Amino acid sequence: MPADDSRGGVRGTVAAVRAAVPLIVMGSVMGSFGGVSDASAPPPDPPTSPAPTTAVPTTAAPTTAPPLTVPATVHDAACVVVVQSGESISLISDQTGVEIGVLQRENGIGDGHVLRPGDLLDICAGNEIDDVTGEPRQPPDVPLDGEVHNPACVRIVQEGDSVSLISDRTGAGITALVEENALGDDFILRPGELVDVCPGNDVDDVSGASRLRPPTTLLPDNDRDAIRVQQQKLNELFAGLGMNPLEVDGRSGQLTRQQLCAARAFLGVPISRSDMAAGSEEEAKLLALPSLPIPPVAPSDAEHWALVDMTCQVLIAGNGTSGIQFVFPVSTGSEGFETRSVGRVRAFRFDPALDNGGWHDSSEFPVAYDNPLNGNMYKPLYFSNGQAIHGANNVPLSPASKGCVRLTVEHQDQLLAWLGLDSATDVVWAESTINLRVTTQGGYMPDP
Repeated sequence: MPADDSRGGVRGTVAAVRAAVPLIVMGSVMGSFGGVSDASAPPPDPPTSPAPTTAVPTTAAPTTAPPLTVPATVHDAACVVVVQSGESISLISDQTGVEIGVLQRENGIGDGHVLRPGDLLDICAGNEIDDVTGEPRQPPDVPLDGEVHNPACVRIVQEGDSVSLISDRTGAGITALVEENALGDDFILRPGELVDVCPGNDVDDVSGASRLRPPTTLLPDNDRDAIRVQQQKLNELFAGLGMNPLEVDGRSGQLTRQQLCAARAFLGVPISRSDMAAGSEEEAKLLALPSLPIPPVAPSDAEHWALVDMTCQVLIAGNGTSGIQFVFPVSTGSEGFETRSVGRVRAFRFDPALDNGGWHDSSEFPVAYDNPLNGNMYKPLYFSNGQAIHGANNVPLSPASKGCVRLTVEHQDQLLAWLGLDSATDVVWAESTINLRVTTQGGYMPDP
């Protein structure tokens, strides 16, 4: 019997062999009466030879099945992949550039889940739509492990949530939640935001940053030679990363204190804008640094990450755990329009605004994904529902923005080129294309 393969084809053909049986002819044929031979009988016919056997060659059908394709019935085929034989979630993560944790969350997959050929995976996270079915997606209430510092103390804001509702669900007091999360007087929460519901533990449970930030302390009698050594070291550490070189003059002003503050973020010591005392333990740690390490609270599990420290007024950007790319001075949100503290959120939208030379004015054209208070912004890169990292013509040393993180135009262009967005000609919504995770921490402490 021919064997059928999985697609119904025949793997081979069977050759038919015909066999002929030869006749055995005796030299004479005995008669039936008395055994008398009849010499006049005609000679028998010559024996016939067997018919030749012809072998039919066997042709094997191909054994590799064609790749499975995304069904035409899915909502958005550009955001869906179909699992092929032998594929795993880590392989699909490598192929699509979407992190494993994101794929798990978007598709409701646990750590022990085994993918099967034909399974459909939604790879466009954060758009609040199930791209397979087209149905609205309800985000989970609690972040996955690894996305925040302490998932047990963090809640994801759902549609219709309020501070009072989260207070009722978690038992945390309303006033404590407002203070812990710097929510401001309006208490407005936006779906997808992260809320620290463990107030009073002196830790930002979203980012892991300490909330114990000392006030700025000035040391007018600090040794000037020691300050020169500190300035020289800061120039070495920050060279080529975006901070302007300090004048090595032995005078600790705002620029020196900003870079000392940033150095503390790298060192993992308490962060402040204070002068650094000559001969102190933290000075010894600074002078011993051969290069800038990854800050302890940086979301360095992402390929590209940005840590905005609002005490120092700097943006630190890096490539995973491999190194620091930039340290840029910034101006964050001013009083009443503070940049919200968020942990490890993904940048979800980029607007090149090429029709206006890169400048986008959301106060003139407010829409759902903009904060109408953001004002005029150069090539904004959005995170956390309306906050943006954007370029500006004026970046003072203190907070002056309206909820956003303001860079110089030159630095914004460098940041976008690093992310591969400098060639974008239209608005980009895909988180996997933008490929940036953002953490903001701290709060500005003015000089006394």
